[in-house]
Amino acid sequence: MKMQMQPSMYPVTPLIGRESHVLNIMQLLSERRLVTLTGPGGIGKTRLAIHIAQGMEQRCANGVCFVTLASIQAAEFVLPAIAQALGLQEQAEHTLLAQLSATLRQQRMLLVLDNFEQVLPAAADVVTLLQQTNQLRILVTSRTVLNVAAEQQYAIPPLNLPASSTDQTLEVYATAAAVQLFVARARTTLPTFYLDEQNAPIIGQICRKLDGMPLAIELAAARSKVLPPEALLKWLDQRFQLLVARQATVDPRHQSLLNALSWSYNLLNNQEQYVFRLTSVFVGGFTLEAANAICSDLAPLQIIELLAALVDHSLLEQHATGDAPRFRYLLSIREYAWEQLASATEHNAVQYTYAEYFINFAQQASTQLRGPQQQLWLERLRAEIDNFHAILDWAKAHDHYAELLQLTAALWRFWWRMGLIREGRTWLETALALAANGVRYDPADPASLNLHTTWIRASNAAGNLAHIQGDLAAAKNYYQQSFTLCQQIDDLRGTAASLSHLAIIATQEDDVVTARKLHEESLALAQQLNHHQMIATGLNNLAILYEQERAYDQAHRLYTESAEYYEAAGNPWGKALILNNLGILAQRQHDHSTSRQLLIQSLEAMRALSDTQGMILVLEALASAIVGSQQHYASICLFGLTTKLHQHAGSSTSIDDQDFFTAQRDHARAHLTPQLFEQAWTQGQTLDLGPTVDQVLADPSLQWLAPLAQPHAALTERERQVLALLATGLTNKEIAYQLALSIHTVGDYTRSIFKKLGVASRNAATRYVVDHGLTETLTRREHP
Repeated sequence: MKMQMQPSMYPVTPLIGRESHVLNIMQLLSERRLVTLTGPGGIGKTRLAIHIAQGMEQRCANGVCFVTLASIQAAEFVLPAIAQALGLQEQAEHTLLAQLSATLRQQRMLLVLDNFEQVLPAAADVVTLLQQTNQLRILVTSRTVLNVAAEQQYAIPPLNLPASSTDQTLEVYATAAAVQLFVARARTTLPTFYLDEQNAPIIGQICRKLDGMPLAIELAAARSKVLPPEALLKWLDQRFQLLVARQATVDPRHQSLLNALSWSYNLLNNQEQYVFRLTSVFVGGFTLEAANAICSDLAPLQIIELLAALVDHSLLEQHATGDAPRFRYLLSIREYAWEQLASATEHNAVQYTYAEYFINFAQQASTQLRGPQQQLWLERLRAEIDNFHAILDWAKAHDHYAELLQLTAALWRFWWRMGLIREGRTWLETALALAANGVRYDPADPASLNLHTTWIRASNAAGNLAHIQGDLAAAKNYYQQSFTLCQQIDDLRGTAASLSHLAIIATQEDDVVTARKLHEESLALAQQLNHHQMIATGLNNLAILYEQERAYDQAHRLYTESAEYYEAAGNPWGKALILNNLGILAQRQHDHSTSRQLLIQSLEAMRALSDTQGMILVLEALASAIVGSQQHYASICLFGLTTKLHQHAGSSTSIDDQDFFTAQRDHARAHLTPQLFEQAWTQGQTLDLGPTVDQVLADPSLQWLAPLAQPHAALTERERQVLALLATGLTNKEIAYQLALSIHTVGDYTRSIFKKLGVASRNAATRYVVDHGLTETLTRREHP
């Protein structure tokens, strides 16, 4: 018997982005006799199985038998479907299983069982069939694993997506399988459709929003005839209404994204559906602990089993991260589950429980961010940033000022450490504005006292972030507000913090007498409370004051004492900060070697803590320090990088050191030609924080930050193309026409080219090309 696939099974469009999976699965089939392809509806299991079956036809002496089970709802009909596909007639004297076993016993055949999820009890017959044959191999596609001993599972992932950053090249988008599929399907309805530099980032966003899910991408691309990419992206907020196939021949399960997900949902039992709905409240994923909080009416072991069932049904993904397992839904699956929750009676209660859990989590983390495990807690907070955003949006939309105040007050240090200064301040100001209209202090009400205390913390936090941004007036107002609120409830700890902050403002307003008085009052309160963390902070702030008065020995003594208190408080971040401050102090004393050593130690500590803002501040101090070692070019490179990073984070140079660093930067600039300064600054702005920190720590000499021998080496491929055409005398309009760009875009490229080459005009750029003998090289690149 030689089985062949029916001609109607052969695909009419090429398989995109699955080539490596085809090879991997065919290799598995040569080693294992039962392979199950799993994945959510629309991931492309059937399509992949067809291609594998095609590839295996020549390897199997008795061919391939492809059995579609989508229309079968009961397990007892699976064996008859297989028999029918093989062309066997049932015999009364034998069971169908025995007849199939006898027929297939010596056959070298691949049996493909497609869409097995709704007939799972038939898995036992599949195993028996394998046991009673010698060389039969079975490939199963299913949204749910079979959970039998002989099974080799193979989870089909979403299609490869382009990176989320918006500065990717066209080539990066063009090589992403999800984008390739979108373009290929769009062209079937709109032959003039093609990928270009304008639509590539938008198509990348569409594919990311659809999770790289082939069915969703194909349904979306089919709308390209009436919706250009930018309009289509906006309509994806109504994806279940939009993503519907218009062809009558499409399998009903795949006629819409909604149908595909409903099919999977209906396969779940009641408890599985319940957990599926409730956990859809999480955005960006969740931990087992968070699931226990949301599903508190279920036992922890029961929740584990139900989550495992959702994973087995290919609805939920599980992956290890940090110190605990983490779960997440693909966006479309989560949105479907969320719609089920929105129409359920438990919706409102779940939303409040969700907010309460993450507020408590953030409050616990805020204290841990100053302790020995702050690195671990910073990573935990980072993992939940999407959940925090969802709760903040919910609280703001419903005027829940208490929840908003509690969460923002708890998160400010996280926002600071992550370099999200602008975002943090915006949320804090929103919370404080709502609180001003809603918070009323009642001494007899403990809840009122707690909320009032939170209001104090939030005011201080808003002041801190405004201060980091260099907005002294706003910072002073927030600190003064916090001080006044503290006086109302006799909050000694809050008073000490407010006094310390007001003292820093006084220092920066050149009111040294007031600054010293407030610092000493704050420190006295901290010592009265025996609060090591606050004592350390107070000593550090006093040291800064003495440093600015050039009382360097006194400053050094106080910094050292502060470090001891930070250590007693178990705060490694505080020790890293003191190393930075001591490095700047040594720099002011012209001890450049000691300064560099201390700053490198501080940078290493900040990197170990994943403190983005800390690394920026230390790099900035290092940029200043190396001026004393005559490394002027490297200094400007680092200043260029830190300026870019400050702008991105919405932060600014520490006001205490601003004038000093500016003087150092100006000194370095004075020792470079205008062209070298521009080159160094541009080179610095092309650097990224993480890799730069790694390289600084690997080679603290910074000799690798040297002038480029050929400035044009920093040009991108597109900039080379523009320069080649510019050098021939073409105008921006003519260049735009040749490269299919807008005139505005060509102007941006031209300005970037001038900056990198250190020239100021088209004539100068042309002269540069001639002087460096680039005419032939650039032309060759432009016309390969």
